[in-house]
Amino acid sequence: MTKKNREEKAKSREARANHREEKAKSLEARANHREKQAKNREKQAKNREEN
Repeated sequence: MTKKNREEKAKSREARANHREEKAKSLEARANHREKQAKNREKQAKNREEN
């Protein structure tokens, strides 16, 4: 394996790792957002019941 191939493979591995990390962050952010929306819906429903 040439030095160039090794460097390209290393770059590719790093790119895949970064992509996985970004995807995980995105999934976590979406989950947090959904949780926040659910809490807000509960609050709104409670407020409607009180009024």
